[in-house]
Amino acid sequence: ENEVLGVSQLVNKENGAFTADDTRIMELFSSFAGMCLRTAGLIEFMKKSSSAHSKLVKLMSCVGMPKHSRAPSLFKASTSTKAHNVMIPLTSEEQTLLLKPSFPIHKYQITLPEHSRLVSLCGELFSSFGIPQEFNISIDVICNFVASVQGKYRQIPYHNFTHAFDVTQTVCTYLDSLPDGKYITRLDRFALIVTALCHDIDHMGLNNSFQLKAETPLGVLSSISGSKSVLEVHHCNLTIEILSAPETNILAGLEHKDAKDAWRTVIDCILGTDMARHQEICSSFSEMMTEYDVESSSSRRLFMTMLLKAADISNVTKPFEISKLWAHRITDEFNWQGDSEKAAGIQVTHQYQDLKTVQLGFINAMALPMYTMLATGIPELEFILEELKKNIGLWQEHD
Repeated sequence: ENEVLGVSQLVNKENGAFTADDTRIMELFSSFAGMCLRTAGLIEFMKKSSSAHSKLVKLMSCVGMPKHSRAPSLFKASTSTKAHNVMIPLTSEEQTLLLKPSFPIHKYQITLPEHSRLVSLCGELFSSFGIPQEFNISIDVICNFVASVQGKYRQIPYHNFTHAFDVTQTVCTYLDSLPDGKYITRLDRFALIVTALCHDIDHMGLNNSFQLKAETPLGVLSSISGSKSVLEVHHCNLTIEILSAPETNILAGLEHKDAKDAWRTVIDCILGTDMARHQEICSSFSEMMTEYDVESSSSRRLFMTMLLKAADISNVTKPFEISKLWAHRITDEFNWQGDSEKAAGIQVTHQYQDLKTVQLGFINAMALPMYTMLATGIPELEFILEELKKNIGLWQEHD
């Protein structure tokens, strides 16, 4: 933050003086150049971290589980000579809460030392469903994939890798509550976990509205291509980039048809997180669940899109103290966008309101109708709605 990455200068305009439009174009170009330089810095950081990643490869040497049982921890003490000095044991709290809504996610925020444990915990989530063994995933690729995804998230107040892990962990708590095969296949489950981890990759803390109004490079590209899902398309592109590299393609062990299905799930579900499509997706889901057909791939993808959407805004459904801290973080990011909008001379999207008003407004307008519909269609997830209702009462009492 506030780091000078480079200096740009305009001189010797051929026709007349520089105008305000010239200045704005230069500001946009400078922002784009800064993003490129920042990305180059992250790549260099990843190269320097290769030895740490190699240790992580060794660390995950006992991935896998029997088909219908919970896997042993990846990080228990091992007698393997290969892994002897690199096993990082899970804490008793992590072992107990990893698949619970009360997982203490704020202990792992980007400014805290425990943040570095999230890559290991991602591996544990994959292992808890037997995914590495069942889908023939190389240990090296699992480690490289998770580390590469983490490296492409930015250090911003809310949409950072902690949020990505939180959504992934929340998706896993939902999946753990559903009977095996009742709503989706095991391949679907694998693809959904991958999607959750990547769904906000390289989010800049500035939403689609800002990208379009400020005519950022991504906003201009989206406008020309006819899409308003600026960030979601960007997240898809970066996910495709990671999954296309042999060393990070976590889908590489799948048969051709399964790989195509997984790719479609990843892309459909990420695009479905655009809140501009919220009503459209919720209406389609509600209609579908009156006569759900688990044999229909399109129905299963819509089902997974709803699970991901529910996890993406699940902060309001977590135990109140966890939920409240998330509310502060997303407010910080909204305020940051407001400052950016003022600086760019465009209309400010989010006017300041107190935290209680904002949270209750969002819950009543968006979250409560969606989670009520979700509980009606998927009775196994009714616990989410119950926690949300508790939080409504606690926000109403909150000073």
